[in-house]
Amino acid sequence: HYKELEYSAFIDHLTGGMNNAALQLKCQEVFAQAPPGTYAVALLNIKNFKLINESFGSDEGNRTLEFIMRALESFSGPGEFAARAEADNYFFCMKENDPDTIRGRLRTIAETINDRIKIFDSEHETPFKLILRQGVYVVDDPSLEITIIQDRARTACWNRAAQEDNPCVFYNTEFTESMKREQELNDLFEDSLRKGEFQVYFQPKVWGKNGEFGGAEALVRWKRAEGTMVSPGEFIPLFEKDGLIVRLDEYVFRKVCSIQGERIRSGKKILPISVNLSRASIHYDNMICRYVKIVEENGIPFSSVPIELTETA
Repeated sequence: HYKELEYSAFIDHLTGGMNNAALQLKCQEVFAQAPPGTYAVALLNIKNFKLINESFGSDEGNRTLEFIMRALESFSGPGEFAARAEADNYFFCMKENDPDTIRGRLRTIAETINDRIKIFDSEHETPFKLILRQGVYVVDDPSLEITIIQDRARTACWNRAAQEDNPCVFYNTEFTESMKREQELNDLFEDSLRKGEFQVYFQPKVWGKNGEFGGAEALVRWKRAEGTMVSPGEFIPLFEKDGLIVRLDEYVFRKVCSIQGERIRSGKKILPISVNLSRASIHYDNMICRYVKIVEENGIPFSSVPIELTETA
């Protein structure tokens, strides 16, 4: 009975390998006996794993998850171990501290997995290539709680620097500072929106043939109450990631429509002022109806507020 309970508590039922609870206990045990820098913890995530389930079925998805677990176990050296944490995430505890060696080993694992497992597109019989995102924390402080150690590997894995040509990213303290800054900006969003700290600037559009002013593009800038400016290169990608960009897009659109409406009521000439929409806004529920209503409320022609899609959209 005890063996059954132990199996249920520490074995991943899908892959038959170690689960995260077992890995955490094992890490606590070995880290307590090792000097700083002896081990590294890597998080491996399968990019777009849901496409496998959707395209090939959940049986193929489960087979893939089990295969990756077996591969990690086969590449584990003495004193090393791996576990599936949740969904398509794996932790791999390596007895390494050299970044180049770690990067090379993880690259070999990813290449071997793709060489040995074949998931074919039913129409073109083209192998589906698995891309493993990799975040690594070299355990320079073994006294840290294991959840913090794992979070640092996770933070590195999901850092925006992790591109396909550079799948392996190592944790550094700048990531934590960046996360704190992002949280700070997110916390300031509501209050700044209410106070009108997001200001709309107009970038003129000039016809190349004759130099005539042909309209403008609305650009949003964030000027804090104390006078500091937050770079759009900092807050726009963050709000796109967190979904706040939907509300900011609509805020800018309302501002532009209001300005155009005031010009019409004042008998002034209006020229088209284009407004950018992010990818998130395009997918936002009932977006068309909401924007049409704003235009109609301000009594302006639709041609006065053309919509532009951002490059990412």
